[in-house]
Amino acid sequence: MNSIEKTNQLIVPNTKIKFIAKFKKLIIFLKNLVTNKKFISIIFFAIYPILSYIMIETIQGSNILLDIKYIVLNLLFIYSLLLLLYALTNSYKKSIIISNIVLYILSIANYVVTSFRGTPIVPWDILCIGVALNVSSSFKNIPITSGLILGTSLFTLITSLAFRLKYESKKSYKKLAFKLISSLMVTAFIICFYTTNMINAFCLSEDLWEPSKEYHSNGFIASLFKNSKSLFVSSPESYSPDKVQKIYNEIQTSPNTSSNIKPNIVVIIDESFADLNILGDLNLSEDYLPFLHSLSNSNRVIKGNLHVSVYGGQTPNTEWEFLTGNTMAFMPPRTVPFQQYIYSSTQSLVSTLEAQGYKSSAFHSYYKTGYRRNYVYNFFGFDSFLDIDTLSNLNYLRNYPDDRSTFKNIIDLFENKSPDDKLFSYTLTMQNHSGYDYSDYTAKITQSNPDYALTDQYLSVAHESDTALKELLDYFENYKEPTIVLFFGDHQPNTNSEFFDDILNSNEDPDSKEVQEKKYITPFVIWANYDLNIKDDSLKNIDDISLNYLSGVLLKIANLKTTPYMDYLENLRKTIPVITGNGYISNDNKYYNIDDDNSYKNILDDYSFLQYNNVFDKSNKINEIFEIKK
Repeated sequence: MNSIEKTNQLIVPNTKIKFIAKFKKLIIFLKNLVTNKKFISIIFFAIYPILSYIMIETIQGSNILLDIKYIVLNLLFIYSLLLLLYALTNSYKKSIIISNIVLYILSIANYVVTSFRGTPIVPWDILCIGVALNVSSSFKNIPITSGLILGTSLFTLITSLAFRLKYESKKSYKKLAFKLISSLMVTAFIICFYTTNMINAFCLSEDLWEPSKEYHSNGFIASLFKNSKSLFVSSPESYSPDKVQKIYNEIQTSPNTSSNIKPNIVVIIDESFADLNILGDLNLSEDYLPFLHSLSNSNRVIKGNLHVSVYGGQTPNTEWEFLTGNTMAFMPPRTVPFQQYIYSSTQSLVSTLEAQGYKSSAFHSYYKTGYRRNYVYNFFGFDSFLDIDTLSNLNYLRNYPDDRSTFKNIIDLFENKSPDDKLFSYTLTMQNHSGYDYSDYTAKITQSNPDYALTDQYLSVAHESDTALKELLDYFENYKEPTIVLFFGDHQPNTNSEFFDDILNSNEDPDSKEVQEKKYITPFVIWANYDLNIKDDSLKNIDDISLNYLSGVLLKIANLKTTPYMDYLENLRKTIPVITGNGYISNDNKYYNIDDDNSYKNILDDYSFLQYNNVFDKSNKINEIFEIKK
């Protein structure tokens, strides 16, 4: 054997030995790495937001694989929360556990609220926790989905793994620098998010006609923070008090002069009262609103479709639009003015009637603290406010005071009034409130699909409201003083969503604005016990109207004085008969988003200027616009 062969024989074993030695070192390194407490904690800390994002969207039943920009924005918020908690706790374990619990609670809250009222949660819903607790018995049959189970399982897994983390970072200059830099980065991100149009870079979708779809499209956390920007209201573009004054100077007033009658005014906003026939063929065992359907337009009756801004809940937004003439179209999406913006005396239908000598009384057959009504009604100027604790002889249907006994309190009010007093009675009912799964109530009216038992219960309790309305109007029919009753529903009920989908999907384009708007329509009836003698055809025949116009129309029909703001709105109604938080409908029956750039933009800008001056620009408010001219 020559020297070269000997050398080759030596090289091969030596190479193998070196390779094996390096491989062993790698195995030992990896073994030490995966058993290294610090390494495991850092890796888990880094990937936790991704796991949390999956947990959140799984609970909501959303598609995890959203547009990459939406995923990034959701992760940025989760990482921000995690880094802030780490800066506070100096612990990987604690920051992950606290973050996971907070995000899980938010996810469950959104799942429950969306199931309960049909719309997702918004930041100010925390102020409504008392309302939620009051109706918590309605949550007992929230559907248990596979997404809810899987998301909860992932929450449990993440939390249990976090508890197993052993490494606790020690204080050092490096750790201090990391926490400081992280905090500064998070702070800069949050400041930019709230003070700039940074969110436009992510182009989040906005589906005001179907809010739950918006949350599913954007991701829950990103949508929640997007809505939190609505807590800060800026003036409309090009707004100025001088422009408001110019609009005021151009308002065309139309004084009421045809009658000396000054009627009592009764307004009833009936909880979840809706004529679901607007959706399509219900295929019912019998008509569930026979009295409502028996009424037709005449010298004493005006009825039509009322377009509202909310679905399944948030009744105070319906109240706010009706009482003030303002519209949710110019408010940040899904805000609740009762909660956020009314903290002082506010001009409204109440103050307008009281300026004409009316005494005002508010009834609500539930707790007065709900949505701060105990404060807000006072700011509106009601002389008195009775709730579930102070109304007399209330009877219950399911768990709520029924309409019949609630209306009996209205009758008692009029039975005991002085003949010299003119009354404005305002009532908000509770009978038809969700949920619709009470086992001690047997539905009397059914539709054809046995899977939609919740809908059957709703139809049956709404039928009771129809009967109660008939009895109330029978009383006022024989009442000795002229009286006008306005009755309408605050929003449609959130029952079996599949029931609504089945009917709407029978349409040619179920996702169109025209079809989706059908879920935001309730009936209204203006009824009088005397001949109204209406000369204006635009008041006699109202097929479709939105809430912001309704109080002004009521006063004009009653031949009472109206404010310049009401006169402005009455003129606007002839061009745009419907304006809600979902968009608007022109007089040629075309549907638009509120920010569409078209021939209506300048008209809507004027309206938005007036509303901003009314609601937000307190130092420059032109009060004469919103008060009766002296």
